[in-house]
Amino acid sequence: MKTKLRQNETVILTVNQHWFVLLIPALISAVMILLSVFAYFYFPDFMIIGWVISAVFVLYFIYKYIERNNNLWVVTNLRVLDEFGVFSVNSKESPLDKIHNVSYRKPLIGRIFNFGDVHIQTAAEMGSTVHEMLQNPSLLKDTISEQQSLFRQQQAQAFNQNLTTPSGNNSSNNPKIISEEIERLHNLMVKGIITEEEFNMRKAKLLES
Repeated sequence: MKTKLRQNETVILTVNQHWFVLLIPALISAVMILLSVFAYFYFPDFMIIGWVISAVFVLYFIYKYIERNNNLWVVTNLRVLDEFGVFSVNSKESPLDKIHNVSYRKPLIGRIFNFGDVHIQTAAEMGSTVHEMLQNPSLLKDTISEQQSLFRQQQAQAFNQNLTTPSGNNSSNNPKIISEEIERLHNLMVKGIITEEEFNMRKAKLLES
């Protein structure tokens, strides 16, 4: 993992693509190398071409192997990261509170070898994405759901603690701060972290301060 973690962020799960993604590159490379060996014995004039072709497909397989190792999904206590790239490093993230739904699908052969596609729907700009040929997709889906639940619990606890803590004079003399706090509470209600009753209670307390 090349993405730098934030403060108080910990890695919960790391998932790669299944080794099945290397099966076709391995078969293609093996066939081409066998053809090159065949050409070496029966067509000596084409020996150099045969070795060049073999080297190209060996490098092709090595590239696909590195690509598979660099293509990973990381679940932390704050977000889901998608890293990929061989010659360049690319990273996309989905904050846990932006993820609306996570599902997975296993084809018949995927049920045997435990791989499948994971579908993540978010409220971010990336919208809906499908990650294909992941190993143990059910574990990735369950881990994201568990971390979302823990994240909401922590947000609710922080809200309740803030609710019982005297506001002091930070907001009483500043309408802008009150407005921003009400907007923040409304977002928490929309996300389901707090109830409408808690929102109205806190809003009334802010307006009375």
